[in-house]
Amino acid sequence: MTNGTQQKSEQGRGVEAGVQKAADAMQQGIAAWMGVPQRLMQAHIETIGEGVNFMNRRMKAQAAMLNGFGQLMNGGNLADVQRHFIETMSREMADEAQEIGDFAHKSFEAMTRAAGGGGSGASSARMS
Repeated sequence: MTNGTQQKSEQGRGVEAGVQKAADAMQQGIAAWMGVPQRLMQAHIETIGEGVNFMNRRMKAQAAMLNGFGQLMNGGNLADVQRHFIETMSREMADEAQEIGDFAHKSFEAMTRAAGGGGSGASSARMS
């Protein structure tokens, strides 16, 4: 092989290696983004599950309140049972809203990290 032919061959291998490196990086990026819809679906299902669990707890509390009506001795007790139910419901709704907000924030952070965005930089500072 002549010196000029050898240089062209080495340049060809260098270009081929660069193209392969770019293709590998692109495949990694595509693989990361392909996982995003799956993580979104998982987060959506988990959020629905949290909502169903909350409704289940509320229905049990409603049943307990209605059961308590049968054991009342006077009208004053009726107001106490209803007041307790409303106070408990308000507190649990606030707690549930906080839990869902925390869950959504953590899910967003995880998806951002998985997609290569870092997750704990400027977006976290804005959300805090």
